[in-house]
Amino acid sequence: MGSQLLDLTIARARELGSKTILIYANERNSASNLFLNHHGFASVGSSGTMKASDAVPTPFELPSGFTLRKYSDVNEPGILLTALDECYLDMWGHQHSEERSEEELRSPRFLKYYQTEDILLLFDPQNVVSGICSLKSEGKRDENGNKVDLLDAPGVIKKYRQQGYQRQLVLAGIERLRKKEAHPIILEFWGESEQGLNIYRSLGFEMLNHYITYHKELE
Repeated sequence: MGSQLLDLTIARARELGSKTILIYANERNSASNLFLNHHGFASVGSSGTMKASDAVPTPFELPSGFTLRKYSDVNEPGILLTALDECYLDMWGHQHSEERSEEELRSPRFLKYYQTEDILLLFDPQNVVSGICSLKSEGKRDENGNKVDLLDAPGVIKKYRQQGYQRQLVLAGIERLRKKEAHPIILEFWGESEQGLNIYRSLGFEMLNHYITYHKELE
């Protein structure tokens, strides 16, 4: 029955002109993961949420020559859009657009979700935007309805991704959140690597929900 439903879904996707298909499976559901592997889906990352109940600001140093700036101090839509495209490149679950409307180029939709002073941008020694992390105080409610802070897992351009600079970005986000009020922090991630997840674990985040992202090209 599951195979038949999947075949119908793929057939409909082809009718709509889709070139690829994404499916998320709970990592704890071994049957679902085996089912998707059997049908030719490849794992391309993971998505989910992590939580830190008692995260405290920790001193950190940026790599030599790097600077961290709030978007409110930069205020250039082109730089923000470049950060969203390049820092999350190849991380499934993040949108990437080759063509944008004039309205989007003037005022990115991302600014509807985060205040300009709560978007942190990392620049390398050549002043190229190389990382991004966004946050929102009291941005979510937990399973009990209590207010919690939201941290959008950072993105780093592929040139520096293996250097682990996600750590500094998360710590900068925690530092800024703690200047407002202390709540548990929910970290949401999309298309994240195991390296990134291990960085978050080392900072005190524990997994709440973890889904494996599967991808398949449609012929």
